Amino acid sequence: FCLGYGIVVLVLCMWRDPLAYGVAVVASAVLYYFSLPYLFGLAATLDRSGRWAAAAGSAHLLGFAIGPIFAGTVIADAGYARLTVFYVAMMMAAWGLAMAVLRGGVGRKHRRDRYPDATT
Repeated sequence: FCLGYGIVVLVLCMWRDPLAYGVAVVASAVLYYFSLPYLFGLAATLDRSGRWAAAAGSAHLLGFAIGPIFAGTVIADAGYARLTVFYVAMMMAAWGLAMAVLRGGVGRKHRRDRYPDATT
């Protein structure tokens, strides 16, 4: 999904063809609505108490509120190319954090103490 989002954003920010833009918008919506339930399910799986799932929902809504303001500010100050650079950097950071959580590097001891039957 991360690679798909990266390609969609590159198309949205770099190409001026109206057809490519329309296809990228549709692809963005499809990727978004297919990946969101997976990510919420992953958050619920990682923490049986439901705290991570609640935090994921809050982070999602916060991103919806702040994202357009941030993007508009970057576009006004530096243009669409700079927005692409910021997007790629943030996506790489999010991917790295997700991989750390999935590998058990974040909160491993805490999960084992609370849930002895947890595998990670």
